[in-house]
Amino acid sequence: SQEFGIRPGTPNMAGILSLQYAVQQLQAPLYSARLSMLAGMRDEFETKLGFPVCHGKRLPGISNVWTGKPATLLISELSRAGLAVSGMSACKSGIDTESYVLKAMFGSEIDRASQSLRISFSRLTKPEEATEAVNIIERVISTL
Repeated sequence: SQEFGIRPGTPNMAGILSLQYAVQQLQAPLYSARLSMLAGMRDEFETKLGFPVCHGKRLPGISNVWTGKPATLLISELSRAGLAVSGMSACKSGIDTESYVLKAMFGSEIDRASQSLRISFSRLTKPEEATEAVNIIERVISTL
């Protein structure tokens, strides 16, 4: 019994790749359904919030809303209220300049870039949490 009964040699690449393909085929509908669920939650969140949103090509789990209030102030106040939001993508956090992406999106209306909130949803976000986020944002904005 060579190698204690374990087959030595070249890995079964055909079997490995076939298994990978089968798993991908099984996951594709689940992934598509998850993206649709995220987009639906994002759209419902934006409708309930009622602020202008940035449309166009965008990810299903990301909402960018224009509040008309300074984002830096809102982010701080929302954080105190227990809601984590951003004014830009994570790769731009900690940088004092406005996001070049927001500048490109808003063009001549560059003030909107500094008055926009970015809210992210994940597969773990529940619809009631999105509704609670709307309530927190409305409450905080009404105090400013």
